[in-house]
Amino acid sequence: MSDPKQATGASRAAASSRNAPHKALMPQAKKKATRTANAKMLRSKFQEIQESPDGADQDPLTLPKCVECAHCGWPVYPRDSKVATKKTFARAGIERGSKKEEEAKRRAAIEAALEAGEEIPPELLGDGDASDNSDADSRDTVERMADELQDLQDKNEELEKQVDQLEIANKALEAERDQLQKELDEALDRIEFLEEAEEKWRDKLTKAKIEIERLLQVLERASFVSSDREGGLIASLLDARNLREQIAILKRRRALMLLQLGIEWKKKQEKEDQGALLTLWKNKAAKDVFERKMDELEARRRKEVGELQEQLSS
Repeated sequence: MSDPKQATGASRAAASSRNAPHKALMPQAKKKATRTANAKMLRSKFQEIQESPDGADQDPLTLPKCVECAHCGWPVYPRDSKVATKKTFARAGIERGSKKEEEAKRRAAIEAALEAGEEIPPELLGDGDASDNSDADSRDTVERMADELQDLQDKNEELEKQVDQLEIANKALEAERDQLQKELDEALDRIEFLEEAEEKWRDKLTKAKIEIERLLQVLERASFVSSDREGGLIASLLDARNLREQIAILKRRRALMLLQLGIEWKKKQEKEDQGALLTLWKNKAAKDVFERKMDELEARRRKEVGELQEQLSS
């Protein structure tokens, strides 16, 4: 019993063998040593396949019915999937040729090896059966027809989309044409109205030009008057500035005079206050001296009266 992963890899390689380049044209990767699976490993693989959600494929039972995509991780059903074509690889960004192109490259490599006198690698020789060549040719024809059919279907879908878009655009253009025709009729009526209005406005324009010439003359005269008034205003402003300067000088003089007068008045007032205070002080001092003398005389009189009373009493 073979390994399920190896069988799956073999089926994938067989499915894309028609688009795969020849081994001689592919870079030779380093071969890894493969280990033969024992009974325990085979049983574990079989149990893993049987326990998968979709189970195993009916023929053979060693392959799962559903596998996991190595690129995106989504479930893939090999039996329900389409055969990979050149377009499939092109969508993935991989350039692959047809069987004829690969065979031509292989033959060119063999001829180059013969011309160089080198030994032809065994992978370039192949089995050489005519039946294989005929099968390859038939497969290439089927593949080519399938590609052409797919291209035609894609072109048909694109053309149908274009037809739908053109029909929609045609309807829109028809509606736009009707709208434009209506707008054109309205525009023609408006043009006639505007032509009549133009004649009226031309007459008004002639009258307006005459009025403008008259107003220009008035404006010119007014500008002369304005210039004269401007000169008079400048002279008045200069006189007003001189008057302001003179008034400012007079105000400063008056302020200084009043300040000096205030200082002198303050000094005079201080002198008068000092004289009045001195007069009051003199009067107060004379009164105190008089009272002191009277007190002394009263004390002397009392003393004498007391002495006389003592003499009389003795």
